[in-house]
Amino acid sequence: MRRRSRRGFFYRVNYTFGKSIDDASAANDGGGAGVVGALDTQHLRLDRGRSNFDQRHAFTFAARYELPLGKGRRFFAGMRGPVQAILGGWQFASTLTSYSGQAFTVRTAFVDVNAGESVRPNRIAHGYMEPDGYPGLKGVDFPWFDLSAFERVPCIGTENRNGIECLQSAYGFEPFHVGNSGRNILDNPGRFNLNVSLQKNFRFEGRRRLQVRLDAFNAPNTTRLGRLQRLFDSLQGGFIINALAPRIMQASLSYNF
Repeated sequence: MRRRSRRGFFYRVNYTFGKSIDDASAANDGGGAGVVGALDTQHLRLDRGRSNFDQRHAFTFAARYELPLGKGRRFFAGMRGPVQAILGGWQFASTLTSYSGQAFTVRTAFVDVNAGESVRPNRIAHGYMEPDGYPGLKGVDFPWFDLSAFERVPCIGTENRNGIECLQSAYGFEPFHVGNSGRNILDNPGRFNLNVSLQKNFRFEGRRRLQVRLDAFNAPNTTRLGRLQRLFDSLQGGFIINALAPRIMQASLSYNF
């Protein structure tokens, strides 16, 4: 939806609902996809799943509003001189984006592929972590996904391999099989961001112009979590250890001539 500028007001709204499926999003994306990173180069269908860039919902909004104050405006149209210079001609603008999280593949730590071990675990349950019953923030104070929903593909014997003891599967899975946990089965955290801007232009003779501008990036100071640790059997499995920038405020003055 788009509204053309009328009476100093303009906006544009976009929403996309979609799904993308493939067996490789790149030649070797490092996520277990592509011919180089495939589980079995002769059976690429084992890697068929949601694309690495798949996002179910995408919403964007942009707007600009010329405040109706000052000379030629709806309110205080008779303002002149210093009062007009200070209060008149201001513009307010804003952009908002909101996206679903991108998909990720659950993987197994300390895997020796030369010994026939599987980089993907066996999936026992869905893996979505319900936040109810856990104090704090999902992904920060407790894992983002349910670690108990996955089990290592067992290896032969009970010797200690790479610090992992090879035990029999509690669910009857056999060793040296590809884990049944698929590619890109769960979602990273979504993203929300709101930027706002307030600006005023002072015009002089010719092409000279002075602009005063105030910006607030991530204006509500929303916590925007980064990507999570997808190794389900590591110490940091399911946790998020980074985030995007907090609120940033900026004042600028520019002169065009």
